[in-house]
Formats: sequence, C-alpha cells, structure tokens
Amino acid sequence: MVALRDASLELGRGETLALVGPSGAGKSTLLSLIGLLDSASSGEHVFMGHDVRRMAPSQQTALRRTAIGFVFQAFHLVPHLTARQNVELGLRARGMGKLVAAERAERALSRVGLHHRSDAYPSTLSGGEQQRVAIARATAVRPALLLCDEPTGNLDSRNSASVLALLTEERTPEGAMIIVTHDPDVAASCSRVITVSDGCTIERIR
Repeated sequence: MVALRDASLELGRGETLALVGPSGAGKSTLLSLIGLLDSASSGEHVFMGHDVRRMAPSQQTALRRTAIGFVFQAFHLVPHLTARQNVELGLRARGMGKLVAAERAERALSRVGLHHRSDAYPSTLSGGEQQRVAIARATAVRPALLLCDEPTGNLDSRNSASVLALLTEERTPEGAMIIVTHDPDVAASCSRVITVSDGCTIERIR
C-alpha cells in the first residue's frame, strides 16, 4: 500500500502552512513523516540541514525532541500527571533540570491563561483547558517547527479563532508551523496552502 507519492514541500523559517484535502488523502501521514514519527520508504527528507533518512533512529528522536512541537486533535495528556507536569515532560526529555523545567512550564501555562490550573489533573479540566495545556506543552520547548493536526476540528468558529490566535502568539518568531485542517478560515490565515489529494501535494497559489 502506498500512502504518499509525488509528495513534495519546502518550508522556510517563520512560514505557516496549511495542509488541506479530503479525509484519507494522506495529510496526517505526511505530518507524521515531517515530524519524524514515521520514516519514508523512499525519497528525500532534509530538516534543518539534516538528511533525516541517513540518521539513526536515536538521532531522529533527539532531533524531534529538541526541534519539533506537536498539537493533536486528541490532546494526549498523561492522566496521572498535573497540567504543569504534562508540560514539563517535553522539557525534561530535553535534559532540562527539574526546577528549571517546572519554572518554564509555569510560564508556558501562564501564557495560555492556565497558571491557576497548573496543579489540576486532566480529568478535572474542560476540553478547552486540556487543549491549552497541550499547546503549552508543545510551545514550551520553543520548537523550530510546530505541527498541528486538526487542532480546531471539534471547535466552533469562535473557539477555533481563539486557538488559532494562541498558536500564532506562542510560535517563536522564526519558528515555522504546519496545520492540517478542514477549516477554510484556518487555512486562509496561513501564508501558504497545500492540498493533499490521493497522496500527492498541490500548492494553492493565492
């Protein structure tokens, strides 16, 4: 089975890119490849000057942890950890000390308006609060690349706009962002739009 073919894209610093297209077209697969969660069987993948396909799995993991942040439609919060501890996870994986990681996590939660909920467990948070924790976790590491898979998929237009504004605010000035979305308003807010159809990519010129 071939999930992607003739898929090609290039993304520069500070750019925002929307990946759009029908369900099953390969958008999430492409995002997983870009985010070093999966490996392609052929082709070329260069990220921040690194030839990804020539890197050992341990090197790919290290690069993913230090340079890439993820925000998914399913928040993937660890249920037995508090909001702050969930945000700390990515920082600790980078080798950051516990106290420094806790301070950075608190600041990240403050930026998304959840400082007062830092000791709360996911089960006690609303869906919107859980999403903000996920955004804080992804952006606390100040990633070079932020990958978002349908971050507004279950939200109404007002809350979608709020989440999009939050992602834009929390992205570092030189950081790039890719958003998989079905929402035309989200796509329109990005600097570029690429349609994925039958595993192929087509850039929409605006």
